[in-house]
Amino acid sequence: MLLILGRGDIDRGYRAFNLYYFTRDSATLVPAPVLVPLSNAGVATRLVSGLLAGPTPWIAPSVRSGFPEGTTLLPESVPVVDGIADVALNDAVLAADDQQRQALSAQLVWTLRQLPEVSQIDLTVNGVDLQVPGVANPQSRNSWPEYDPDG
Repeated sequence: MLLILGRGDIDRGYRAFNLYYFTRDSATLVPAPVLVPLSNAGVATRLVSGLLAGPTPWIAPSVRSGFPEGTTLLPESVPVVDGIADVALNDAVLAADDQQRQALSAQLVWTLRQLPEVSQIDLTVNGVDLQVPGVANPQSRNSWPEYDPDG
């Protein structure tokens, strides 16, 4: 079965967002554009799931992710309540050192700040706050300005 979508179908059912990954030298974030279906599954959940899946093959050779391999959402949902996006990760993220935690935190902040309903991001592992040097938890959507992709 072949499904062909016209421009109007895409405009009604999808929205363009960026997932953010680091340059190989970790100097700045690079946007990786994606189309996300606007459905009941939740855009925040789709964005974080896409980020955890890693960069697409066309951009992968020139970027890196701060997330340790095997990091997933538990549960597979990113609820946004009163402006706070609750990002609950599995314990694979505990393998990240302080620099990796800062990197993955910056990736999440820059990815989720595209959603106007998100003002803060709360990172947890097994119900406990994930400690990220340099920021409080929950952290502001304005955290990590030093990694601004626009320079």
